Amino acid sequence: MPVASCSTTDFASGVAIPATLSISGGTAQGVGHFTATCSGAKDVAGNTSAPVSASYDVHYAFNGFLSPLTPGQSAGSFNAGRTLPLKWQLLNTQGRPIRALPAIVAVQAAANSTCQLGGEGPRFTVTSGGEDELEVEDGTFHLNWKTKGLATGCYSLLLSLDDGTTRSTVLSLR
Repeated sequence: MPVASCSTTDFASGVAIPATLSISGGTAQGVGHFTATCSGAKDVAGNTSAPVSASYDVHYAFNGFLSPLTPGQSAGSFNAGRTLPLKWQLLNTQGRPIRALPAIVAVQAAANSTCQLGGEGPRFTVTSGGEDELEVEDGTFHLNWKTKGLATGCYSLLLSLDDGTTRSTVLSLR
């Protein structure tokens, strides 16, 4: 994770009050869009500096969906009408697993006529309550996707995260 700081120098009269740092934005998990602002600096002569800001984004490390899905852009082919166990991990900037359910904004799927990333149609929510609910155990997120009633063909699986990113893969139901 980036480390923000302020530094104040004045080669003429000297620094009377150094700038102070304030950071805004982001989520409780320490990801998202942040703004670091340095303000309040004043020199011995009484001159003050205008605030200076810089923005940056921090995202989770995501290494793809786990077995039975195949890592990468094509997750494999599965039997339609069956329950497909979805699993994945998110890591923070220190490489430790995220265990917070609010990190997951939505798990959606969409029919995909091209069988390629970006070829999806309208999205629908994968979860429907009850035993389909998202769980996290030992740093791995688990969700059972019931594919009953879905037509055979390709689908994009889209994982929207609270860091502002969407992770996706394409799979086939046969």
